[in-house]
Amino acid sequence: MAEYLSERMHLPVFSKDTVKELLYDHVGFHSRKEKVNLGIAGMEMIYYAAKQLMKVGQPFILENNFEHISKAGITALLEEYRYPACAYGTASLYLAAADLQPGEALEIPLGDHASFMEGQYRIAVISNGSRERFDIRVNGQPVGSILRKASDYGDNGMSSDKLERLLYLKPSDVVTIVGQDGDFFGWVSALVLEPAE
Repeated sequence: MAEYLSERMHLPVFSKDTVKELLYDHVGFHSRKEKVNLGIAGMEMIYYAAKQLMKVGQPFILENNFEHISKAGITALLEEYRYPACAYGTASLYLAAADLQPGEALEIPLGDHASFMEGQYRIAVISNGSRERFDIRVNGQPVGSILRKASDYGDNGMSSDKLERLLYLKPSDVVTIVGQDGDFFGWVSALVLEPAE
């Protein structure tokens, strides 16, 4: 997903797993302790890259499972640089979604994502399939529709389509994506909240 988003949005991506693989290929390990240390080194390397980009306000994608030991590091960076970042990425909020049936809705409480920061965002939906419209609501109120061209159901059919207007969002807000009624199907890969510049 991170590589796909990187290509679609023209953003650099830094992956802890990729860094770990490079470290393993060139340094290796002989024990469980050394393997854990490689993981920590990989994490510190992506934090370094993130810090450099945050300092100059550049958007990017950071791929890692930010839980347990790795959560404190990214949280500290976000706070230090007051960087407009959210869960699943440091440039935007990437929320994994699902198969959205016609007329069904996906509700996404922004407060469930600890790193979400209040501000102006542009909403995008990454999806595929025959659906040509998503209706977007904030706190149950319609705010507009995202239009897209019908495509196939594979990865090649994925498109990132945006709501035309900017929205001011708060942690207490709930964003809802409503699937188009009728014989329209497809996967919603992610909801993306892009901070306004």
